[in-house]
Amino acid sequence: MTKHSVWSPCNEPTNFKPLTTTWVFKQRTDEDSNLTKFKSRLCVRGFNQREGIDYDKVVSPTGRLTSFRLLLTLCSRSKFIVEQMDVRCAFLNSTPEKPLYIYRPNGYKENENCNIFKLNRSLYGLKQSHRCWRKALKDVLLKIGLSPCNTDPCFYISTSKNKPMWLFIHVDDLLFGGNWNDEFKYKIKQHFDMEDLGKAKYALGIRITQETNCISLLQDKFID
Repeated sequence: MTKHSVWSPCNEPTNFKPLTTTWVFKQRTDEDSNLTKFKSRLCVRGFNQREGIDYDKVVSPTGRLTSFRLLLTLCSRSKFIVEQMDVRCAFLNSTPEKPLYIYRPNGYKENENCNIFKLNRSLYGLKQSHRCWRKALKDVLLKIGLSPCNTDPCFYISTSKNKPMWLFIHVDDLLFGGNWNDEFKYKIKQHFDMEDLGKAKYALGIRITQETNCISLLQDKFID
């Protein structure tokens, strides 16, 4: 929260009602259902937001499974390795379009004389957080040289014929393949804190096995 300057102390606003927050705890597992980490996330209680005051548009696209398979098919035909990256604290890289305020989060010890904070970033739980994040990501990808497909705004294509690349987005997971993977990774790391997962092995609940002439998909955990 401090790294991203998520909020700033302020006086109580006159025309806006501050929102409350809550802690959400989750477990993360790998492709073999093994526990890998415990996560805690501070979330705004977005159900208290008021349409037209705290937010306007909230619609945000979700990538199609057909686009995911298309990415794998194109990369397999071109003999490109599909790699995967995860954006750390993705939503905190975007800015809300409306002025928003929260009460002091439970457990927050700094600025003890202040009980109201102005949100500088799209904190998890806001109705518009995903939309704001997708806009921030799109702006960066356009600068790098990738353009969204007309049929799926979560599927991006390189704008250069000499530098082919395809990219699929699922919230904060990026799967991509082309002849400039290393250059892409370097450029996107200039904008976001990224976790490089290397060769794609697991996404959308699907195991991915990449071989020289083919890519195979497996969902055995849905059977066992």
